[in-house]
Amino acid sequence: MTSVRHLIHQQLHEKALYSAREYLRFEAELIGILQELDRNKTYLHFQMPSLFAYTTKLLHLSQHIALTLIGIARKSIQVPELKAAIEEKKITISNARRIAPILNSENKRGWIEKAATLSQAKLECELAKSFPEKPSPTKIKYKTESSVRLEVDLQAKTLEKLKRVQEILSQKKQAHIGAASTLDLVLDEFIEKHDPIQRAQRAIQRVNFSNEPDKHCVVSLLHHANSPGMVSNLHLRNVRFFPSPGALDGWLAARSAQFPATHPLADIHPAYLQ
Repeated sequence: MTSVRHLIHQQLHEKALYSAREYLRFEAELIGILQELDRNKTYLHFQMPSLFAYTTKLLHLSQHIALTLIGIARKSIQVPELKAAIEEKKITISNARRIAPILNSENKRGWIEKAATLSQAKLECELAKSFPEKPSPTKIKYKTESSVRLEVDLQAKTLEKLKRVQEILSQKKQAHIGAASTLDLVLDEFIEKHDPIQRAQRAIQRVNFSNEPDKHCVVSLLHHANSPGMVSNLHLRNVRFFPSPGALDGWLAARSAQFPATHPLADIHPAYLQ
């Protein structure tokens, strides 16, 4: 039984190796074909306005793969060593795509060598050191009514902190916690600890109401410590009891008339106890 299963696994492994070799061979071959198509503008013969349109509409390649292979094909006209390295299986298409934009006749030897020996992450790090990009603006795109995609530039050390927190949370919960869930949990904890409004609400909840059994309204005065209008500088100043909502509204009206809108004590938040 064991020998039969071993034979099955071995056959599947051999098929996988063969398919992988063929896949890599056809990738390199397709790059050469794309060069010929581009040179002869064959796509125009099939009423396609560009090589990209030809590869996506007639060859049914994804936009990402089409752009990758076309970029490598065109760069390989200028730097033939790039295509040769792919054909010799020295570098992957993925790494070739990363060095293609910066490759030229002067730096080709060094960067092809790096693409052949470095992992994708390390190669990207080397590219970033040699060709630093300006910080990109933060982008927020709504994907659904309740979810957004956030694109933001981070320092490498900030990313390492995020990964560390993600690792700690995953160990604590005995399950994988994604980056988005990690941010959600960390932000919840920060707001709970540091949001002045939440801190004031907790302070109100700690007030002893046992001596005021008939009073169902309370006002919390949130006082601007230094900067009027800055919510981050609010803290609980006082708690007042009122016998009815009408009494509370009257007090608020008198208070508003007493202080101008810019006065620190003008920012009053009523909290009603049902």
